[in-house]
Amino acid sequence: MDLNETHLSVLDYSIVICLLVLSISIGIYYAYKQRKNNTVQKYLLADRKMNFLAIGMSAFSTTTSPVAFVGVPVEIYLYGTQLAFLVVPDRKSVV
Repeated sequence: MDLNETHLSVLDYSIVICLLVLSISIGIYYAYKQRKNNTVQKYLLADRKMNFLAIGMSAFSTTTSPVAFVGVPVEIYLYGTQLAFLVVPDRKSVV
């Protein structure tokens, strides 16, 4: 296989299409199931019933980019754990 010529096969396209259809159908299902119970407080504040762990994980994932999420373990693997001392204090200062 030539590395300069990469393309998706029919199987790859079918998997992407199936995942998109599944995601859209889940969204449509819950939109119709819960459309009569929606208020602004339920939508924006989750009816004030969210667990603190879910809120913390959401805040952490919002401040972490996908590049950093994948790149930091690679950097630590390649160059050692000294990078962890730069990353860990940064996470505490954001939250």
